[in-house]
Amino acid sequence: MAKKNEGRRKRKRNETKSELVAIQLERICSAVENRSSISSKGDKSGCSIAEVMKIIRGMPEVKNDFELYMKAIDIMVVKENRDMFVALEDPIDQIAWLKHKHMPSNNNDQNFDDESDDEHGFYQLVLAGCAAAATFTSFKEKKPCRTSSHTGYKFVMDVLNGHEIRCFEQFRMEKHMFMNLLETLTKRYGLKEGFDMPLIEVLAMFLTTIGHGLSNRMIQERFQHSGESVSRWFEIVLDVVCLMAIDIIKPSDPQFKEVPDKIRNDDRYWPYFKNCIGVINGTHIPVVVPRDRKIPYIGRKGVTTQNVMAVCDFNMCFTFAWAGWEGAAHDARVFLEALRRPELGFPHPPRGKYYLVDAGYPQMSGYLGTYKGERYHLPDFRRGSSPKGKKEIFNHRHSSLRCTIERTFAVLKNRWRMLREMHSFPLEKQVKIVIASMALHNFIRINARMDMEFKPYDDDQGLLPLNEEESRVDSLVEEDGSHHTREMEEQRDRIANLLISH
Repeated sequence: MAKKNEGRRKRKRNETKSELVAIQLERICSAVENRSSISSKGDKSGCSIAEVMKIIRGMPEVKNDFELYMKAIDIMVVKENRDMFVALEDPIDQIAWLKHKHMPSNNNDQNFDDESDDEHGFYQLVLAGCAAAATFTSFKEKKPCRTSSHTGYKFVMDVLNGHEIRCFEQFRMEKHMFMNLLETLTKRYGLKEGFDMPLIEVLAMFLTTIGHGLSNRMIQERFQHSGESVSRWFEIVLDVVCLMAIDIIKPSDPQFKEVPDKIRNDDRYWPYFKNCIGVINGTHIPVVVPRDRKIPYIGRKGVTTQNVMAVCDFNMCFTFAWAGWEGAAHDARVFLEALRRPELGFPHPPRGKYYLVDAGYPQMSGYLGTYKGERYHLPDFRRGSSPKGKKEIFNHRHSSLRCTIERTFAVLKNRWRMLREMHSFPLEKQVKIVIASMALHNFIRINARMDMEFKPYDDDQGLLPLNEEESRVDSLVEEDGSHHTREMEEQRDRIANLLISH
């Protein structure tokens, strides 16, 4: 019903524009005829400009050739031309003569009769007005481009009513999650329907864009809407999802009173890491910036990126995110700045609790790092011998638990392709896309019964993402001694001693 109403409204607007243009053209032609009736009183019957133009307007050939009609007005200003035209009598001969006079080689031999130059100037002015009206008509009534009968709405409904895998493949979430998200954005965050498309199609268009990294033109073709509509609705939904991010990217247990299930139910971590509340790390997302701003954004891999700081819990949900930093910025710098700025709402650990961090971060109170100079990354242990000694054993357990955030980043980037192939939006918009993607990630994790992106990691707790070694370079950076505290060293030693004694 919504699509039918939309079609009726569009047709009504086009018909109204056509009627207005037609009325203006008729008024211009009437001006020509009224003026000619005064200046051509001496003409014999049938030879006035008004009478001749009435005949010409009735010719099918002229009706279908607006340029010829405009030229005919100019030609018929000359009295001899009107006499010749009427004398021919046969419409076939008349149109042939008119087309001959219309040819460029015949446009410069007109000798004006006793009508004054001022009179001819008036007709030239009218001719210019008609040409302007024709241009207006052409612009306002350009041929529609997106006219496929398989509209975006039909496509969306076909996907939602089809096999369950289709919704996941197209919109990157299952059907019940799609409908849940639509209801949440409309009822809780103010997403409102416009006159040009239903909200179910708006959301599908947004998810398809970030889920597959499609360009505006590809979305136009897939959903049969103009580029302006695609861009406008993308920004509307983006802002609404970022509003949701404020409520959903935060700890589920703000006081951190509960021990995470991942730790409590796994003998590798319980009771050694019972006071651990999450993991901190950074990831790099491609960014498109102007040439004169590129250098600060060039990361360690030689491409422009934004450094995104994130905190996640052991349910693979983000509890804090800060995007938009230059790719060259070190993780520790972003981290320390986040701690200093209360307006960011960083979830500081309570006394006695801590986050896991790698060697690229300062080991300070509330942030537990590793033993330096020892094997740490899981691939190192899998390629070599088993961990030996308390330091390697601690590093191995620390790394396997800290890997939760690498797995979380992998799910995020696998689901939303735009995070791997960012478009050339303004920087602020690129930052919003990252935050919105993380918010949708959390929404799915919290509400989905089962999700195909999370499932491999849920089924295999030892599964490593392909880019697990992403943080290896950062781990070689020396920590700032001014932030080093004896407290966390002692905590690390206590855990290591417990691990080796069991």
